[in-house]
Amino acid sequence: MEHICKNCGSTHVGKYCNQCGQIVFTDRFTIKHFTHNFFDKVFDLENGLFFTMYRILISPHKVVSEYVSGITKKYTNPAKFAVYLIGFFTIVMLKFNYIDISVKGVNELMDLNYSDTLKATNVIINFVKDYFQFFTLLYLPFFALASHWLYRKYNYTEHLILHCYVYSLISVLSIAFILFDEYLIISNVIVFLLVMTFYTITFRRLFNSSVFVSFIKSITFYVLAQILISITFLIITFLYAIIHKNLTGSFF
Repeated sequence: MEHICKNCGSTHVGKYCNQCGQIVFTDRFTIKHFTHNFFDKVFDLENGLFFTMYRILISPHKVVSEYVSGITKKYTNPAKFAVYLIGFFTIVMLKFNYIDISVKGVNELMDLNYSDTLKATNVIINFVKDYFQFFTLLYLPFFALASHWLYRKYNYTEHLILHCYVYSLISVLSIAFILFDEYLIISNVIVFLLVMTFYTITFRRLFNSSVFVSFIKSITFYVLAQILISITFLIITFLYAIIHKNLTGSFF
């Protein structure tokens, strides 16, 4: 069957374009496509990591819309993109002890100086540090679930692709602000505004909604995702405490 390549526009027969190598996509993205593309040439950076970062920075909606429409050749696979950038984000955060600084700031703000509270907090901090990249990557499926509830034009996997690209880049960009521990509250506000700005622009142009609607939906999806993540984290922490008690005789 003859196809027109969505990447370079040439006509070809078969599953792959004989000019640029773009694979033919005739169906919408599913989890199967998503995981297959991740494990295919997992260490290959030739598909333009920095080009993908640049394109998301100036036109996030275009990268997402092109990728889900089948133009995948010129962009780094979204799953790989997320692992690379969030991996880098994790290294920087642990290097500069961001978790300890954040928890210390919260404890001081809420005046939490009780020995049992501090002991439990230290155990949780160490647990989070050990699996920090996992917890950060865990945001993505919850973000996809929350935004899919608000925008049904894309299926769940396509929303997951959106967040792998957009949120991963935001994580790296936020490093410039969240390392200023003297201004923790201000830096967190700036990061929140950065997140809202990126998603408002992406949602507005991707789903043809007004700035106001896109902004409200950006806040709504973010809050929904945070609630889901918090519930999941509490469940994981509870299970960890139960296992810890069985092994050591105490919850923390």
